[in-house]
Amino acid sequence: MGQMGADVLKNNLANAARTYQWDFQIPAPVGTGDTDVWLLRAQNVHIPGKSFEDIHIDYKATGGYNIPGREQYDHIFPVTLLEGEDALGFTAINSWMEQIRSAVGGTGSPDASLKTDAVLTMTDEQENPWLAIKLVGIYPKSVDNVDLNYNSSGVVKFSVTFSYDRWENMTVSS
Repeated sequence: MGQMGADVLKNNLANAARTYQWDFQIPAPVGTGDTDVWLLRAQNVHIPGKSFEDIHIDYKATGGYNIPGREQYDHIFPVTLLEGEDALGFTAINSWMEQIRSAVGGTGSPDASLKTDAVLTMTDEQENPWLAIKLVGIYPKSVDNVDLNYNSSGVVKFSVTFSYDRWENMTVSS
């Protein structure tokens, strides 16, 4: 583990981590007709949190003590995507959702093929990766309404909320 003293922190303040330089990659899920890795045009993501439940153990006439119990995740990963005129992001996410449950026939794929693993990679200003997180068992849970307005000169954006089973730190190689 690297050094974490106050001097190290002071020396690295000039190299503060940036929240806006990252890649969000999703291997194309089974059944979507695509075999490539999707590199989505994401504008907004977050690093998911995790916690432990406390297991309280009473001990004699004392207040007892706690030990860490089951690991908990919020299982929700919201992403704001930017769409291009090719509509690749919108088409990819919606074809994936159609595999989960067909709006017409009500049928869907087996549970195991609905999920995939996605990778969120943070990069520095020279685009060298410094942090990578794997979201295990991810699938799109919901797509928000997409606001399209003639008066707006902004980029088309849509928000997708993904569900995931757990996340893991990955080894970063530059």
